[in-house]
Amino acid sequence: MLTEDCEFAVTSSGYTAPMIGPEGAEHDLQDIVIFNFSDACDEHPKLKHRFFRLGAFPPDCFSDAIVAVLNYGYPSMDQVNELDEKKHIGSLRRSTTLKPYGQPHDPTLLHLKPLKELSFDPDGLSGGPNFVVQSSNDDFQVYFAGITVRAGKHDLYLVKSGFIRRLLDASIDLRA
Repeated sequence: MLTEDCEFAVTSSGYTAPMIGPEGAEHDLQDIVIFNFSDACDEHPKLKHRFFRLGAFPPDCFSDAIVAVLNYGYPSMDQVNELDEKKHIGSLRRSTTLKPYGQPHDPTLLHLKPLKELSFDPDGLSGGPNFVVQSSNDDFQVYFAGITVRAGKHDLYLVKSGFIRRLLDASIDLRA
C-alpha cells in the first residue's frame, strides 16, 4: 500500500491464518487471512482511514427483518490491465443484491441467491465484502455480513462476519 504522498510503500508486519479444522478437515474459513497493519498505521497515521472500522454485527442472518444483502466485488472479466501498452489498470466494481437462501452444513458460511441471475461472470467476486440491510422499528440498519468465498451465476457463499470477528480477536490475542 502506498502512502498518500507516494513516498513509502507499506506492507503488513505479519498475518494470522485459521488452523485446519478437526480431523484435518478444510473449510472455506481458511480462505480468510488477517494481515497486521498496526505498526504501519502507527508510523503513518493517515493510513488508518483506508481500513474498515468494525462495530456492530448483524443480530440475525435469518430473520424477517432482512431486506437484502449487498455484495461488492471485482469480476475478473471486467478488469482492464494495459500495463505494457498504456501503463494503465482499470477496475470495475460490481454490486449485486441477494437474499439468504439457506444454511450450509458449514456453520461459518451463509448461502445467498441473487434476486435475478447475474449478467456477468462472477469469477473474481471472492474476497469482496457483503453488507446486510435489516429493517428495525421503521428504520433500516446496515451491517457487515461477511466476505465472499465462492460465487456462481445462481449462488454465492460468504464467510459470516461473526466468524471473521473471531479470527480478528484471535489474531489480536496472539499478538498480545
